[in-house]
Formats: sequence, structure tokens, C-alpha cells
Amino acid sequence: MVQTEEKDSEGKSKKITLPIFKAVQKYIQSDQSYTETEHILLVGSPGVGKSTALLRCLFLIAEKEREKPEPRLPVLVPMKKYKVSFSNSEDPSGMLTLIRGALPPKIRRKVSVSEVEELLFDKRLILLLDGLNEMPADTIRTHLKAFREECQNSQVSLICTTRELGGGDLGIKRRLEIQPLRSEEVERFLQDCIPDQKQKVLQLLNRDNRELSRTPFVLWMLYDLFQKQGIEVETLAESFRQFFQSFKKYKEDAPVSDERRQEWNLWLEHLAFTMLNNPDPTDPGLVISKEQAEKSLIEKFGSLYGASSRIGELLDHYLLEPISEKEISFQHQLIQEYYAAECLLAQLPGLLKKPPEQKYTPFQMDYLNYVKWTEAISLMFGLLELEKEAEKLVEMTLGVDLKLSARLAGEVKPNLQTNTVKIIADQEVPEWFRIFLLGETKSPKAIDVLMNIIQQSDSSIRRRVVWASRQLDIKFAMPLFKEAIKDPDPSVRETTIRAVAESDIEQAVLLATQILSKESAPSVREAAVICALGKSETEAAILALLQATQDKENDVRAMAAHNLEKMNCKILLSILSKTLKNKIIAPDIRKSAAKQLGKLGDESITCDLFEAQLDLNSNISKEAACALQEVRSKLSQQGSDLEIHQEEQNKRQIDSWHVYLRSEEPIPRGNAIYHLTSLLDKEVAIELALQALDDTHPYVRGHAITKLVKLVGAEAIPQAVKALDDMHYGVRDKASQALIDMKKDSLGNLEIFEETVSNLIQILGEDKNVHVQSTTINTLTNLCSIHPSLLSRQDLENAILNASHSSDNYLRQKAAKALGQFSSEISTRRLLQLMGDSVSHTVLTSTEAIKNISYQITAKFLPKLAELIFKSEEGFVLDAIAAIQSRCGFYNYDIAQAKSHQSVKGRSEENLLHDKLDTLTQEVKKVSEEPKRVIHTQSYFEKGTHTHAHNYANDETLKQEITDLRQLVSQLQQKHQPTTEAAAIQVFDVELHTLQRTNPNRWETIQKQLQLLKHQLFNPERHLTASKAAIAEVAKHYLEDSVLAKALITYVDTMSADTDQGK
Repeated sequence: MVQTEEKDSEGKSKKITLPIFKAVQKYIQSDQSYTETEHILLVGSPGVGKSTALLRCLFLIAEKEREKPEPRLPVLVPMKKYKVSFSNSEDPSGMLTLIRGALPPKIRRKVSVSEVEELLFDKRLILLLDGLNEMPADTIRTHLKAFREECQNSQVSLICTTRELGGGDLGIKRRLEIQPLRSEEVERFLQDCIPDQKQKVLQLLNRDNRELSRTPFVLWMLYDLFQKQGIEVETLAESFRQFFQSFKKYKEDAPVSDERRQEWNLWLEHLAFTMLNNPDPTDPGLVISKEQAEKSLIEKFGSLYGASSRIGELLDHYLLEPISEKEISFQHQLIQEYYAAECLLAQLPGLLKKPPEQKYTPFQMDYLNYVKWTEAISLMFGLLELEKEAEKLVEMTLGVDLKLSARLAGEVKPNLQTNTVKIIADQEVPEWFRIFLLGETKSPKAIDVLMNIIQQSDSSIRRRVVWASRQLDIKFAMPLFKEAIKDPDPSVRETTIRAVAESDIEQAVLLATQILSKESAPSVREAAVICALGKSETEAAILALLQATQDKENDVRAMAAHNLEKMNCKILLSILSKTLKNKIIAPDIRKSAAKQLGKLGDESITCDLFEAQLDLNSNISKEAACALQEVRSKLSQQGSDLEIHQEEQNKRQIDSWHVYLRSEEPIPRGNAIYHLTSLLDKEVAIELALQALDDTHPYVRGHAITKLVKLVGAEAIPQAVKALDDMHYGVRDKASQALIDMKKDSLGNLEIFEETVSNLIQILGEDKNVHVQSTTINTLTNLCSIHPSLLSRQDLENAILNASHSSDNYLRQKAAKALGQFSSEISTRRLLQLMGDSVSHTVLTSTEAIKNISYQITAKFLPKLAELIFKSEEGFVLDAIAAIQSRCGFYNYDIAQAKSHQSVKGRSEENLLHDKLDTLTQEVKKVSEEPKRVIHTQSYFEKGTHTHAHNYANDETLKQEITDLRQLVSQLQQKHQPTTEAAAIQVFDVELHTLQRTNPNRWETIQKQLQLLKHQLFNPERHLTASKAAIAEVAKHYLEDSVLAKALITYVDTMSADTDQGK
């Protein structure tokens, strides 16, 4: 499915959802909504199926074109194959060459580039360009955009795909956003492909609510594991591990050695970890430059020494893809998160050790507290094997964020969840919050606790239990729902219908049909119609809706009819006709079917209605006759007759409203202005609105300014600004709303006079009429949206703050909404107070307002918001906390501050080190001039001073500790006699790898001495590259003065920190 925006009859934008090919087909066929020249951009997240959708479009378009006398040829063009070198005098954009290369071989051999151009601009081709994001942005701007515009002008059909990351959109206006798979689509796929394992796979997917987990890529992966390989897993993380361990088998034809292929996963783990581990908490780390990626792998795994690029290899054969010419990403975000999880898991033991001077562990400070790490950490939890380890990590998460800890408690393997969920259930928190946390675990182990809680006498608690249970697998939650649908409180029963509908629509329809006829509460029956029956197009749901159209309550009947009318017409026609003919079905339902068929007005059902007129049941017979008459009436009004009918109707309306225009009463006059300005010709309507601006009543003037701005746009700005000073608050508000509804670019440099704003502030402060005050706040809020600079006025903020202390609930609510525009601490503090208000609407408005304030201000209030959880009986505060956490990129403010202080302390120490190393560098320069004068580096780092009394040449302590290493250097120098440092480094790389394989004992000795030398040279700040170079020059005195000795220092510098693990 795709989603796009279209204008309704009133010109308002609305989002519509369509099947992908249906949307494309409308465009191809020059529908009213999609003109022939309107190019399409298919946009979607990684793995959502953009390329697959485009390929399917290729086949379906080809089928449609074959039916035409002069068919066009659809051509699928992979944009990743584009090269700037294609550009030449004959083909300036290079696109014609690319298109020719994408043609079927038989055609390609027969046509030249010039002939491709002729075919294209004669509209004989339909272009499907796959992957704009795979081209460099500069190329898109300079080469492809001009080509696209030429296609637009020549009415050449064009469909492109891209993702949100990088690249450009070529200026294409029509965007179709590909939607993730719906639950029913996932279930259908699993039922068709792996019915025996369907439930197990659904359990895996249900525990990962993100859109990414419901993409074709993930389903294909699970299908491969469960069906083809016969492997069953318990967590999504395990499925990734099993899949990527076996995935290399599919790449056995890659022209690389087995040894290199075995290293792919290690490279990807480190790369994924590095990308996520960037210092900016708000950067999701999805993209990295090729240069940075290659450098990261070299630092970890060593230099290439003539071998091919690791990144190039992964791009060609394994799971990475180019975003631009210089940037890359993983082919799927979930892949990156999985590999980062594996890397983090390997480091976990060291990260769980808390330094004596720290309150938090490195795992909490550096990873757990950052939102961008959450998905990788949740996958990591799914890889844990030990019960004690799982419990320890969940308890550690409690110190970061309670909601996060609940989620992670349910991410561990099912056999570990008994204790992890118990940890959550045992928390000393308000009962409503405990229920919420149990739902967040999404664990079957939570259902026993929830079943006990639902026995409580408080109906609000029982209602919360039901709502929280919707997050659990329907198989485990259904017994609780069946108990709750019998609850004596109708609000609990209504919540049950809503909860089941969110969990499983089929179960919801079944439950709704069972209770509809015997349910006494209208609100529950209405919920069954809206939430369950109205969301399904099955025969059972439609029959139940037909039954509901006979309900004794008007609201239930109206909602049932409304939901029938919005269903797929073909499906509804078929089921209604079938119902009407079936004499076993209850007469009242058959009667409703006849009535609905009449409303549809489709000619194809006239025979069924004619036959139903002969039914022995007189009620059905009469209803069928009425329906048949309604169908005939609608058919007769089609075409030109309908247009004539509409013209006559408009004329009658105009005459009627002209009568009201002369009324002495203001309401009829105002309504007449509102309607006549929509019905009359534009020039006449404008004149009418201008005259009405001088009306004596504010109701008329308000409608006049609203309609005038709609009619002439920016030309009405002077009148709208003047209306801001109107003596009546209603007109002032209408004027501000009219201005804010105008397009931003139409406003230009709109000037709102300071006197106008000051007058409004004065009215807000002095007028005692609450309605005047609340409307004035609304006016001021609109003006601030137009002119954000007004928010800097302290008198304005103070006036709204004062209004927020009103005893009137509505005025407090209006003030709370306005305070959300001020990014100030004082407004934020007041909103925090209002979140504890006794009126739920004020609490909700305050919550939404605080979410809009800059996180740089609100983040520091996260601890206060967490305290509100324990004072509140509503869950609104959780929404505010989640919004702020998402924007600032961390969960716990105190931990973030501790991390920040640690970084500041580290920078201070680093600055001190820089100062000392600067002095050392100067001494190094002197060393080259006075070889005998050597510096004792240890004194610099331990005492902060230096001495000239010590000479490295006589430092027997260190020299004796690296005796074996010095001997090895001497032997290799004699054996190879390299003349350049680069050649010497390659000697070390080869010889040390050989030593590792052939003489493990000696390798262990050499390895320790290498680490000792590295520690002496580069600690405590190894990342200070320039300073390390200076130290290295001094340290060469430890070894013989040879090319190999000098090269060894460089080699040690690039040596992996994991050398001791056996590189």
C-alpha cells in the first residue's frame, strides 16, 4: 500500500491510502487526480520493498500495455549503474546510455543512443528509475534533474524510487509513501508459506512493534530459516544470528578467499558498532563515509597491505549499500542493529564493572541511556543465555528508565522471562503504572499477574488491565478478554472490545457478533460497530453491521450505516446481494441489505432488487421497491442531467440566501455572507465580502474577513491586519485565524503593529470575561505562529502565565496550550504544575504543550516528570517523557549529566596532556640537533616535569623487558634488509602472522612485549595522533637505529587493541 496527499472538494489536503499498482495505474491512465505529465516518486524506508514494488509494476504495466493497439515499453533502470562518464555530447545527462543498457538484449543490439532518444520522446517508453538515493546528490542536481524536466515537458511517463536518506527527489511533487505490511498481510503470507510455523513467527514479530520488523526483508529471512533450513528460533535476534551465519553460503561465488569471507561478520559487527557509537546522541548513525568506515576497519583489523578494500568488498558482496558517492549504509537498519548488538554483547563483561568513583556502569552511561542504542540492546537481550545475567541487566536498566526496563524484560528468551517479568511486577510504583509496565513487557509471563489484578473492585484498575493486555500475544490474552467482556461495568466491556480489535481484528469481529444482540449498554454496541465490525470487510462483519442498522439507539444505527457506506463497493455489493437472496437469514437483516443496496445505487443490482419485490415478507418487499426506485433515480441524474440539476439547485440556494442577506438579525446575515461568497462569481463575492466588513455586528464582520482572505489571499492582508484592532474579540480572532490559514509565502514581510499586540495583552490582563480572555489568547497564539519574534516579549509571556492561574478550567487549558510556544524555563515549570491539574483536559493540553518545547530546556525536567508518575493517576506524563527522551536522545538526565561531567573532566585532562606533549615536542626537535640529549618521558606523565639526566640508550630496564622483540627486529633487518618504512611494515605484518601460526609460544612472548612497548609509548591518550608521532621519535632510541626499528613504532601505533585476542 502507498499513502499520498490529495485535495478534497473544499481544497483541503487529506491523506489517502491505495494499493501501489492502483495508484500507479491511475497515473498511467491520466485519471483526474493523476495527469499524464505528473511524475511519481515512490518513497520508503530500507527493506520496505521499493525495488520489488517497481519490478511488479513493470510486469503489470507490460500486461496492460499489451492490450493497447500501440503499446509502450516499460523499462526498469537500476540507478546504481549510472556513471558520470556516460555523459557526452550526444547524451549530455548520460541517461540515454543508461536506458539503452537496461533494454532487453534483443532490443539493445538493434538501437543506438540516438534511437533510444527518439523512442523516449515519442512516448514509446515508460521509465521506471530504481534507487535515486544510490546516486550522488551532485549528479542528481546537475545531470538527472535536467533530464527529468525534459521528460516532464515532453509528457514522458516516469516512476522513481528512493529512500529518505541522502540523494534528492528531482523536484517530483507526487510522492507515494510505501506503507509497511499490515498485520493481515503478514498473517496471509505466513499462512500461505509456512502454516505450521505461523504462530511462532507471529510471536517473534509481535514482540517487535517497529515497522522495520514487518518488512518483506524480515519475512523473507524468517521464511528462509523456518521453511528452507528447518531452524526454529525463540527471538528475533537469534533469527538474525542463524541467518547471517548461513547467509555466507549464498555468496560462495564471490571472488574472495574463504579466510576473507569468514571475516565479513567481524567487519560488519565493528562497523555497525562504530556507526552507532558516534558522540552525538541525536544522530542515529545510519550513514558513514567510505573513508571513515575503511579507516575504522584498519584501526581494528590492521592495514590492507595491498589487499582489496574491505568496504568495497562488503559493498560488492555483502549487506552494505552506497548512499552517495562517498557515503554508505547497511542495506537494512535491522541488520545494522543486529551486528551492533553482537559487538556490544562481546564487550559486555567489561562494561558491567562500575568504577569506584562512578555511580553508574559504562554500559549504563555509554549505551543503555542512549535512545539510538535501544533497538540494538533489545536484540542483544534476545541473545542472552544465562538467567542471572538477564536478571542483572534488567535490574541495571531499572536505574535508567522503568519503561525501558519493562520492554527489555520481555526481550529475553522465553525461558528467562519468569524472573525478569517478576522484577518488573515487584516494583513499588502506583498500581496503574505497574499495570502499564507489565503490558510493556509483551511477555506471556505477565498474564498471570494481570489476571490476579483484574479481580480488584476498582473498575478503573480493571479497565487498565484490559487495555494493557492488548500488547500481549492474543493467544495468551484471550482468556482475560473473555473474562472482561462479562464485567458488570460497561466501560470495562467497551475497553475490552477496543483492546481485542487492536490485537486481532478477526477475534474482535467474532467477539462483537457474539455480544451485539445481548449487550445492554449502547456505548459497548457502538464500540463493537466502530472498532471491530467497521474495520473488517468479511461477510460476518457485514451481516453484523446490517443487524446494527436496526439497533434501537440512533447513534449505533448511524455508525453502522456509515461504516457500511465506506467499505469496498464490490465486496459490499456481493455480500449484500447474497444476504438479500438468502431466506434463512433473519428478515430484519435482509431488509437492511435491501436498503443499503439502494444507497449504493449500482445498476448491477437492479435484478436482485426486482426479485426481492416479490418476497413474501412485506417489509422486505417494500424496502426492495424503495431501493429500486432510489437506484433508478440516481441513474437518471447521471451525466448532463446531473449538471443541470446542480445548477438549478445552486440558483435556488442563491435566491434563498439573498433573502437572508436582507434580514435585520445578524446570524442570518452572517450565514448568508458565508454561503453566498462560495456560490456567487468571484468578483461579485469579493464585493459582497468587502461591504460586509462594515456591518454593525461582529458575527457578520467575522465571516466577511474569513471569506475575503480565502477569496483573494495576500491582497486581503491589509483588511485582515486592520481587523486585528476590531473592537470585538470574535472578529480579532477570525482575522488572526484567516492570516494563519494563509500560505506562509503569501504573508511575505507582514507587519503586525506593536500597538495591536500591546492592546491584546492589555485586554487579556484586564477583561474579566473568561470567553474574551480565552479568545484573546487564541488570537495571540495565532499571531505568534505568524511572527515567532513576538515570543520574545516578556509582557506577553507574563500575561499568559497569569491566565494559567485562572480558576476557570477552559481558560487554564487555553493558557497551557499557548505556553507551549515559549521555549523558556518559567513556562516549562508552569506546565509541569498544570500537569498535576485536577481537570484531565488541562493535563492533556499541558502534556502536549510541554512536548513542543525545545528539548534543550525540557530535558533537565525529566527527573521532575518521573516524580509526577508517582503523584498522577493518568498516563499523560508518560507521553511527555517519551517525547522528550526521543528528541534529546537519552532516557535519564542524571546519567547524561554524569556522562557529560566525565567528558569535561576527560577534556581537562586531555588539555593538560596536550600542554605537556607540546613541551615534549619541542624537546624532540632538540633531540635531532643534540642526539645525546634525551628526554625521560615517564617524568612528563607521572610528575608533570622533565629531566635531561636520563638517556634512553642506557635505560636497561625497558630494554631488558623487550629483549626478544629487539632480537626479532635485528633478525628481520638482516634477513630482509628493507629500504623503505612501508616495505618494513609489510615485513612485520607477514612475519608476525607467520610466527603466530608456527610458533605460538614465541608469539605470545613477542605479543606481550609489543603491548608493553605500545603502553609505554602511547598511554594514557593514544588518540592524540600528532603527539604520538613525537613520542615515537623519542622511543626509537629503545631500539636499533634501523628502518625496521622505525617501522615497528608505526606498526605498533596501528596495532589493534585486541592484539592479545590473537589477530
